Amino acid sequence: MEYRIEKLTDDNIADLLPIYKSAFSTDIELSELRAKFDTSNFGLKNVGFIAYSSEGEGAAFYGVFPCEVLINGEKVLIAQSGDTMTHKNHRRKNLFVILAEKTFDFCKNNDIHMVYGFPNEFSYMGFIKKLKWSHDESIRAYHIRCKCIPFLRLKSIFPFLTPFLNKIKRKKFERIQIQGKPFQSNLLEVNQYGVLRDEKFLNYKSYSKKYFLSISGVQVWVKPKEMFLLVGDVSACSDEKFYLVLKQLKKLCFSVGIPHLRFHTSPGTKLERLIKPISTKHEIEYPIGYIKLNNQVEVERIKYNLADYDTF
Repeated sequence: MEYRIEKLTDDNIADLLPIYKSAFSTDIELSELRAKFDTSNFGLKNVGFIAYSSEGEGAAFYGVFPCEVLINGEKVLIAQSGDTMTHKNHRRKNLFVILAEKTFDFCKNNDIHMVYGFPNEFSYMGFIKKLKWSHDESIRAYHIRCKCIPFLRLKSIFPFLTPFLNKIKRKKFERIQIQGKPFQSNLLEVNQYGVLRDEKFLNYKSYSKKYFLSISGVQVWVKPKEMFLLVGDVSACSDEKFYLVLKQLKKLCFSVGIPHLRFHTSPGTKLERLIKPISTKHEIEYPIGYIKLNNQVEVERIKYNLADYDTF
């Protein structure tokens, strides 16, 4: 079967919806997709390519999300791979490789120096073997148990309480949230680099619901789930202040029935140094894969946490 390849645009982005449904067995709002691929803050928008069958059906997609890191005082454009998907009717057609290589060529021609991502167990071999990605480190996940009566358990025992408990949680976060401001991350040790938490990045990441909190003058970026309060990032602070923030976050979890705080981090970061002694590390680690499009990028110094995931 012959396939037609088109660059993602505002006009054809709706064609991703049936591919998304087939590949992930879930729906996504078109408005969320538009916002997610609107990376115009970084000079490029809708970075990716769609394959169409001869009948005009959307068959597969590969795309990336540009962002910036500060390396030796200079802003460098990189991109995260995300929403790689193939419609179930068009698998094993090598579309993943064709679309990825097309995207990488576009990135290289538009001054994106590296593409990175967090491939899962199903896509890992494709990225490593077929796209020749490198994998040097893996994301480590840590959780801290919080005393509470889990709302999730209450919902399972008393389903009629679900709307009420959801409202309690939502109202709590809405009441204490603040307007997020650009910040320097507490993730990094000296001589490590991370994705810039500037106004461009924060505005872009508003495509999904998250909350900024202010605790003892420290800015905290969180996303509540049933089992975990995902801590995306924390602004730079002293070690003592960080532990005070954790104490207050645990109190917050108590009030909204969330039994754990959860952190993700590259190995060897300041964040890992701070949380490792007081948390439980998950056995499973999550690969950090990448392909260099410019050999000058010091990939080994770039570190990531939850806020860097396209799903955060």
